[in-house]
Amino acid sequence: AARAADLQLTRGLVEAYSAMVAPADAPIVPLRTQLLAAAAAELTEAGSRAFTSRVFDSVLDGTSGLSIVPSERITLTDRQTDLPLTLRNDQPLPITVDLILSAEKLRFPDGERVTIVLQPGNNDRTIRVETLASGDARVTATLTSPGGRLELATGTVDIRSTAISGLGLIISIAALLVLGGWWGRTIVRVRRRRFAATVAADSNTGPDQPQGES
Repeated sequence: AARAADLQLTRGLVEAYSAMVAPADAPIVPLRTQLLAAAAAELTEAGSRAFTSRVFDSVLDGTSGLSIVPSERITLTDRQTDLPLTLRNDQPLPITVDLILSAEKLRFPDGERVTIVLQPGNNDRTIRVETLASGDARVTATLTSPGGRLELATGTVDIRSTAISGLGLIISIAALLVLGGWWGRTIVRVRRRRFAATVAADSNTGPDQPQGES
């Protein structure tokens, strides 16, 4: 039973890896040959595990070197904008992966999962994002094999949004209107009081009495 479970797990690993490399047959053929050898009836459990362990090591080597390049905190000034993201592929051949995005204060109009082909070296991507609230946010980006069976790399991008959402804009405008009305009423009251004080002073002075004399 342990041998059967080990073979099944290794087959699933090889199938996940085969979806990542193109053309799939080139690096996958020797792995499948070793799987056939591991399933040979005359092998002991230890002998079979020796083959599956080599398959595991080959897949680990073939999927290493994939990463999300760290970046400085990014400031977003618009509600919708393009977020730059750099993905690194240190393998000598193109690798197909799923990019999965998540964030609390952001929305991804093009979807939270996208399948992309990473060429060797740095791969610059732009991700369309929409801010739901101003303030700090963190985008978590994860690279997996197509379908998500293998998790390959994870990275984060810190974001500060200065854009005001639709509701926030309405609240801000309403607050400004209330504040403007309050200031307007205050200025009118002050002017009326000053005018009343001036009129009272003129009436107390009288037309024939010089100002400053009692």
